[in-house]
Amino acid sequence: MLLTRPTVSGDIKILETELGLRLFDRAGKTVKPARAGEILCLYARRILALREETQEALNEHKGGLKGHLATGGSNTCSPLSNAFRSFLEQSAQSGA
Repeated sequence: MLLTRPTVSGDIKILETELGLRLFDRAGKTVKPARAGEILCLYARRILALREETQEALNEHKGGLKGHLATGGSNTCSPLSNAFRSFLEQSAQSGA
């Protein structure tokens, strides 16, 4: 991503105008984030992390179901227990 300084400065000005807040404190050649800029940065990082988490979840979904299955039963449910045991063994062998 190659952006020129004038492009970035212009985009920041547009965002500051839309928000009605200064995102940076400017003094001569020194530029520091204003409190509003710090807050925006915190939320932007959270949004980017959530985007990554969402992409990972969707990639897992494409690859099949993943997770844990907890079951319970009594000794009278042995046919069901045997079926689950068989399913789990097959899943382990197939790498699911």
